[in-house]
Amino acid sequence: MQHLLQNYTDDVCLYVYDITHKQTILTQQKDKQIVSASLIKVYIMTCVLEEIRNNKFSLSTKIHIPQEYILDDSTIIKEPMDMTIYDLMKWMIIVSDNTATNALIRHVGMDTINTYIQQLHLPNTKLQRCMLDFESGLQNYTSQQDMCDIYSMLHHKEILNDDLCQVALDILSLQQDNQMILRYIDTPITFLHKTGELDYLLHDCGLLYVKDTCYYIGASIYSDIIEGNYELMGQIGKKILAYCK
Repeated sequence: MQHLLQNYTDDVCLYVYDITHKQTILTQQKDKQIVSASLIKVYIMTCVLEEIRNNKFSLSTKIHIPQEYILDDSTIIKEPMDMTIYDLMKWMIIVSDNTATNALIRHVGMDTINTYIQQLHLPNTKLQRCMLDFESGLQNYTSQQDMCDIYSMLHHKEILNDDLCQVALDILSLQQDNQMILRYIDTPITFLHKTGELDYLLHDCGLLYVKDTCYYIGASIYSDIIEGNYELMGQIGKKILAYCK
């Protein structure tokens, strides 16, 4: 792995952690604050579920999406409609629908989401803008350590309650973007994850279950060579999965 990364010491944040046995397997810049892209959606989902736990609304509560809030890149929401909280979370995670994400941010409130993140003691994570609001001049941030912590809390069911943690894990298991860490994996594998992408970066972070062990695997790559990023991410995933097996 070190040979693979020797030319990318400043461009790759990587963390592989054995959650079951509490052992670090591999780390590179795990505490560096990084632009989150769509990784921030994992925190949004957990905050929404916390609001459900507090009886503010339910999974079946419907939100109206007006035409003016529908983004051009939306793959699911193409016209004004009502959609349940559960479906908005699902599409936010598994196809990274930005219109669904913004609907949840508006419904729960950005301050509520950031307060929840702070209560979980995730120091490098902050939601500062809605999806695709580039005119704000702001970015959303996280780190590999924070991602590992939120995934670990979900795995151990240390937040929310058992049923709502399972809702989050089940949604993550439906992820449809498998062109990063799983890019060169051709055998069935259980990887509950979320990806993220901007013009200059790729992320893939999640929980890998191998036999009786749960691992956190997270990788972030900064580079202007997008296709090269995908190939590097796939090679990283292939080596990590070979080790974990």
